[in-house]
This record gives sequence, structure tokens and C-alpha cells, in this order.
Amino acid sequence: MMNLHDGYVVDVPYPTFVHRQAMPTWLNMVVQQQGIQAPDLKRPFRYLELGCAMGIHLHLTAAAHPQGHFVGVDFNAQQLLVAQEGIERTRISNIELIHASFSELLTQQLEPFDFIVTHGVWSWIAQEHQQAIVQLVSQLLKPNGIFYCSYMSHPGATHFTSVQKLMLEMSQHLTGDSASKATQTVHFARRLAQTQRGLFEKVPSLADDLTALAQDKPSYIAHDFLSQHWQPQ
Repeated sequence: MMNLHDGYVVDVPYPTFVHRQAMPTWLNMVVQQQGIQAPDLKRPFRYLELGCAMGIHLHLTAAAHPQGHFVGVDFNAQQLLVAQEGIERTRISNIELIHASFSELLTQQLEPFDFIVTHGVWSWIAQEHQQAIVQLVSQLLKPNGIFYCSYMSHPGATHFTSVQKLMLEMSQHLTGDSASKATQTVHFARRLAQTQRGLFEKVPSLADDLTALAQDKPSYIAHDFLSQHWQPQ
């Protein structure tokens, strides 16, 4: 399998995470603290996750809210196969999976949603796909619905910009899958950091950040740093 599809890592799966800040109860709490009306979780509601990967977040959230209907969308068919296996094993009936890109999803006839969430996607995809997300929210989010979108931003991610470019350029000349390339490129960046020259002299904390990054799963590093469209907002 090729490493990238439209500039995005596809040859290794995105690691399984549960994001409490994207769960309905958490989102409602944040919204209500601002004095804004939130969806009523005592009644049936609809929840859409854009980029659901292997579905662990969607799965656990659906199990916690049997009154909701949860839809997960991803363009990677292999990851959705894993998500479907989880549904078949647990027999949770309020989950629906859709294999589609965000642009393809725009052409499908879907009922509106009370929640639309996307975590770990926006900062790694091309602008045309970001625009498709905006259109999906415009078309499918109910009045008083909640849209949650996580993304990298300046200034927190600024110091990683040069390192990411180095890792991406280096990865294009390495063999192996994206996880292997991520491990090799982080190792090389850490060796550069030991010189305490240039950027690593100006930003001493970057060496510690790279040490912490090296403790993450290689597949996570690959998805977060080897995309051609990596761009803090």
C-alpha cells in the first residue's frame, strides 16, 4: 500500500483514542457554561464523527448514550473494517458506519445532527477537504447543535514547524511503512537536538518535546507529522 493518499498517511492505522472533550455530556457542559442552549440528551439525538478511524471513541460514546444515534465516517476502508468488527462483537445497535470522503458525504441524503465532531483531522488535510467539512456543518448541523473541531494552532505548535518539515522531507527518502519512517525521523531530529545549535539553541525546550514525542506510538507520530498538509492554524 502507498504511504500517502492525497497527502495523508493511510498505510498505518490511526491509534485508538477516546476523546472526553468530544463526548455529548462534556460538550453540553461547556456550551451551557457560556449560557447557550445545548441539545437535550434525555431525548433521542444524532451524533456524527468525521474521521472516526477504527471507531473506539464512537463505540464507547454510543454505549454510554443508548438514546443517541451515532454515525462514523472515514475514507479508509481498512479502519472501518475494524470498527465494524467491534460493533459485531458488542452488538451495540445505535452505530452506523459510512465509507466516504467528506466531499462524497456531501452528496448523500442524511438527516441533520445535534453533534458533529472531528478530532485530529483538520490540521492534517488539504484545504479542499477542510472546506468540505465546513459545508457539511452548514448543511447537517441542527439549530442549537454543537460542532467540535480540534486542531493544532500557533503559537503552541510554532516551534515544531521546522521539525515537521525536516521529518516529512526525510521520510520521502526512507523505506518501510509510515510508522517506521516516523521512528527514524524522530530519532534523527533528536540527534540534531543534542547539538544544541540553531533552532535547538533558540528553543531549548524543543529537545524535551522531541523526547516526549518519541514515547508516543509510531503510528500516532506518523499521522501527526508525516502529512503533506500539516499546518497549524
